[in-house]
Amino acid sequence: MNSRERVQRAINHREPDRVPIDLGASRPTGIHSEVYARLRKALGFKPGPVGVFDLFQMLGEVEMDVVSKLGIDTLPVTPLKGTFSFNLPQDRRQPYRFWWMPEDEPTLVPAGFDPVVEPDGSLTITDSAAHPDHNLGQMPPEGWYFDRLGFTGMSDDLQLEDIAGLKAGMGRLTDTELDFVRDQAEALHTTTDKALVGEFMGGRLGETRGMTFPDWMIALATEREYMYNFYQASAEVAIENLEMYRDAVGDRIDVVVISTADYGTQRGEMFSLEVFQELFVPAFKRVNDWVHANTAWKTYYHSCGSVRHLIEPFIGSGVDILNPTQTSAANMDPSELQRDFGGRIVFWGGGIDTQRVLPFGTVDEVRDQVRQRIQTFGPDGGFVFSTVHNIQAKVPTENILAMYDAVHEFGRYPLKAYSQPAPLKEIPA
Repeated sequence: MNSRERVQRAINHREPDRVPIDLGASRPTGIHSEVYARLRKALGFKPGPVGVFDLFQMLGEVEMDVVSKLGIDTLPVTPLKGTFSFNLPQDRRQPYRFWWMPEDEPTLVPAGFDPVVEPDGSLTITDSAAHPDHNLGQMPPEGWYFDRLGFTGMSDDLQLEDIAGLKAGMGRLTDTELDFVRDQAEALHTTTDKALVGEFMGGRLGETRGMTFPDWMIALATEREYMYNFYQASAEVAIENLEMYRDAVGDRIDVVVISTADYGTQRGEMFSLEVFQELFVPAFKRVNDWVHANTAWKTYYHSCGSVRHLIEPFIGSGVDILNPTQTSAANMDPSELQRDFGGRIVFWGGGIDTQRVLPFGTVDEVRDQVRQRIQTFGPDGGFVFSTVHNIQAKVPTENILAMYDAVHEFGRYPLKAYSQPAPLKEIPA
């Protein structure tokens, strides 16, 4: 069974030959460039600069030799515009340029990326073309990620833009962007047997669209009619873009990432179930219904945090895949999730806790948790192994290798029954 067949069986809730594995097929399932460089070296590949395709999270581009070595079953069809709106190279004749991460780690970044070095050593990304005085992101001294700037302030007087004007200003995919994904999908579908994940960025359904996070939360509570219309307009534009996206990539992709917005915190959902059902679910259903009526793709929604009480509405709106299945958050016990929702939604993630076990656990603890998660989520398909969100900087290489070894060892169908391992030791928060 090849990778594409393996993933297709799993996302249709049928057992493949083994649990499929994802690394880097979307921005929530990637690996930081610092740890990726070490992983490449540990796998025996020649050291070299890592291509960074997501500047916000500093994610490394996972190359085909690593995909083959680790037995990864997925590949991304990435959008032309990355984070902070920097274009990725359209082909290898337009190379990345060199840049250095902390500890003099060489990387390759999009040509337009040129952060300002502040007196304290922090790095600031500015939008010099459109807004010379506007900062988009900042990496603190000796940091490993960029923080978004201007996203956390609350307005003294909430200003809501006219919905018609807002809809007119929502981005439509350009011919250049469509050509970029068309060429990728054609090449990867033809030359590999991997399942392809389309990172559709032509709608970003569920995101705040110009509002700061506090303003968005206030509007959900106080401007319900406006926000309903806001999400309906977002859904309409998303469908416009999906029509063009489908014409570009056709049936070459297997999964489409519809939303990367977060609806949960570590302790619970960000808002009530009532708000979610009233404002978000109708828009989600419109988009998912269109995808299912017009393509063979599965719809993929990402939300970090505790979203236990939102999973039933996700399913009701037609969501096929939930990522990252943050099992470390409240009310997200793996066994309970599988009991209540298994067979009705695909868990893409949840394979290992990236807050504690992967970065701070022992090799044996990593292996034990991978085995437990496969035993929990794996029966009857409906599970694609991935970490709970990205593999972060400074994670021990030996833990990453142990994780992938364990998936291959314990993930073969029919799944074997194993005795319960000793409880994990208390790993510091």
